[in-house]
Amino acid sequence: MKKILFYYHHFGGLGHGTRILSICKALNKCDNNYEIIVINSGKPQPELNINKYAKVINLPYFGARRGLFSGLSSKGDVKSTFEKRKKILDKIAKIFSPDIAIFEHFPLGRGSLEKELVHVIKKMRQNNCKIYSSVRDIIEQKVDVERLEKNLELFAGVLVHSDEDIGFVTSFKKPKILKEKTIFTGRMVPRRKDELIGKNKIRQRLGLGNKKLIVASIGGGIDGHKIINKLIDIKEELDKKLDTLLLITTGLSINPKIYEQFKNKIKNKKDILITKFNPNYLDYVNAADLSISMGGYNSVNNALLTNTKSMIFPRITDKEQKLRAAHLKNFFEVLDYNKISNDELISKIVENINKTKGIKYDKGLNGAEMTARFLVISSSLNDMKIRLTTNCNLNCDMCSWKKKNERLAFPKVKEIINQAKLFGVETINFTGGEPTLYKEFEKLILHAKESGSKISLSTNGVFGKEKLNFIAKHVNLVDISLDSPESYKNDKIRGMNGAFEKTIETIKELSKKGIKSHINVTVRPDNFQGIHKIIPLLSDYIKSVSFTLVDTSINKSEKLRFSKEQLESFYFDEFLLILKETINKKIKLKTSPFFRELDKQQLDNESLLIELLFNKEKYRASLASIFGHSDNACDIAKKQIRINANGELSPCCYLDDYNIQIGNINEKSLLETLISDKYFDFVNNAFEGKGKCSVCKQGYRIYENCFG
Repeated sequence: MKKILFYYHHFGGLGHGTRILSICKALNKCDNNYEIIVINSGKPQPELNINKYAKVINLPYFGARRGLFSGLSSKGDVKSTFEKRKKILDKIAKIFSPDIAIFEHFPLGRGSLEKELVHVIKKMRQNNCKIYSSVRDIIEQKVDVERLEKNLELFAGVLVHSDEDIGFVTSFKKPKILKEKTIFTGRMVPRRKDELIGKNKIRQRLGLGNKKLIVASIGGGIDGHKIINKLIDIKEELDKKLDTLLLITTGLSINPKIYEQFKNKIKNKKDILITKFNPNYLDYVNAADLSISMGGYNSVNNALLTNTKSMIFPRITDKEQKLRAAHLKNFFEVLDYNKISNDELISKIVENINKTKGIKYDKGLNGAEMTARFLVISSSLNDMKIRLTTNCNLNCDMCSWKKKNERLAFPKVKEIINQAKLFGVETINFTGGEPTLYKEFEKLILHAKESGSKISLSTNGVFGKEKLNFIAKHVNLVDISLDSPESYKNDKIRGMNGAFEKTIETIKELSKKGIKSHINVTVRPDNFQGIHKIIPLLSDYIKSVSFTLVDTSINKSEKLRFSKEQLESFYFDEFLLILKETINKKIKLKTSPFFRELDKQQLDNESLLIELLFNKEKYRASLASIFGHSDNACDIAKKQIRINANGELSPCCYLDDYNIQIGNINEKSLLETLISDKYFDFVNNAFEGKGKCSVCKQGYRIYENCFG
């Protein structure tokens, strides 16, 4: 079970907690195989009911010293509170040990908590936790850009809950690292529109009849009391033009004195209701004839979701609200509550209620779901394989790519690498064809290295000294294909005289330069006898070897099809010799396909040899099972991305040759593709032999019936 941690701090408002709640709900809906912890750094907020979807841990909390963002205060002294919190956070980092951690607003805010947050982030990173920041659409505050750049190095990405068209607005010039790490999820709302209570039910509940419903929200009430007072003052005059019910909702952090003033003021007023925090407020906005609010993130998104006619009075003292209103002015009537007169306010209300249509917002409002999908994918994804080109300098008869002429454009590959880093992908493998023939090969490797990725190369090893020196200097892992310890046999399979000699030379030279290669051996009817000799031949120069049965899915070659006797000879004679050599030479081994129950046990080579020797007849009788499907859910695609030279995504090596249409990076960005309905639904519903996976192991299933 994967583990996800959220950390948020608030100074009384519900905005940050509401966004965390929305993501937790979406995570539970799209994949409930997660253990989620939410750390609340401010006062407890039980009214949000986050604990319905996650375990909530409330730290000894900090409030604001005087006003919002004016420093920290606590029940005890600040220093001792920090010490208590540190012990709790250290314990969580050690015991819970999340796979992913999301920090709301930091490092673009919450500077007063920087020391605490940087400490716990570094602790989590030691356990390979992927770290993300989560922010809304506007950040308007003083930021030390140099410090921001330093802290951003700790994060895989910054999840911005806005649509890319409007962008991510800051008061400071965004440094390059922030631009590179920005991930637009779309705007976030606590519920989808189809989850809202019907308009008629709400209107019946309020006994509206023919009255027009006006809902007004002022959040925490800073400045907002001015517009509420105006609305109360004009209600009687407004009703002479329109019969209305005014529903006022405030936030929990509103000044109690101001709230009591409101209650006293409406005592003798007709059709005015007031409530402090209404958990169903979104339902009332949806049913309203007019929504009046300030320019807060959640208030604006509520109106955009419901398409309700709206008037926005951005808080004069809040630059973020003014910027947000300015960017969304095409959707709202934006007004100044300090300047508007009572008569003008009445006129504007009547004008907006009488409009024939409400807001039509066609940008993304599914930010919670997209964020959840991103986190689900990121929590498992570690590796990416990119097929740069199908071009090759050899002519292997079993190759399914040699008749194609495909290559990925260099700018697109760079884009893929950059976006893969956002998901926390650690290792990128370049393959082909022969990847060293890719025109921009050196530039690409340098770009991948600069991005911080580990670089793996799958090659035939047939290239010049200059390229070898470059690879030795810049590549972390090298996989080299070799199909026989005998030169003539290898060259015949590889379709080139001298290929064996050149490949062996490359393996040895790389070893001299500090890279011990992994060797890939394709097991065929014409080479399987004696291939164990590859291990003593190369043991001083390699670290591991894999033996993979040739897959005849595409070429359907009869000469590459094994007989029953040949398969038994490979698995119970030749393979035992392979095991003995790997034990003697201390070489890691992987064989495919193989017995699932033995793969699951992850036995070392010596234990595996003993198991096969003592239970040879048992495994001989069940040899057919390794060529069939398991009927279990397959999570291979969750762990890796494979991109072919035509841009098509493939979940695994068995489906590389089939256009299964789960996404193409030439049509959409990698980020858009991986969180799309098509790709996400496939990955989370993949079963061997079913649906798009019906072609899985097609080249092996021909052997299922030969052991009857």
